[in-house]
Amino acid sequence: MAATALSRDRDAVGASRELELAADQLPGDSEILSLLAASYVERAMFKEAHDVLERIRVHSDRGLLEKLFYIGFTLERAGQLSEAIEEYDAAHRALPSDPRPLDALARIAGRLGRHDEEINYLQQAEALPGVDRAAYEARIAEVRRLIETSTSGQSQQ
Repeated sequence: MAATALSRDRDAVGASRELELAADQLPGDSEILSLLAASYVERAMFKEAHDVLERIRVHSDRGLLEKLFYIGFTLERAGQLSEAIEEYDAAHRALPSDPRPLDALARIAGRLGRHDEEINYLQQAEALPGVDRAAYEARIAEVRRLIETSTSGQSQQ
């Protein structure tokens, strides 16, 4: 039903209306509500997206992770980084084997210039089973180069 709404109606407002109707028929459905929240985020309607995500009914640790992660993403996009960090931390605690919350925390730490924290989060994610270790090693090396470049630039001044 949710996929039908998005494929049938390319207009974001129309798709949101279809998804709202579907959400009324299936209260708490995570797929429908996540898609509805995403449609709000695309239109910078962050409060509406957050409110929709709060309506998701959680039935598992994975479901809790998804809910908290999407709330964190919405807050991050809204520029509410402290609140986003809290949600991503909670998402990580809900399912510590999923690297996505750690990636998000690393991204925010990098945006804030906290590169040591960024590396720490990336190293935690790299240690998880089933991740692309080479990709994490490359990202960590990139952050270290950034630190060296900024440090050498400061010492030359």
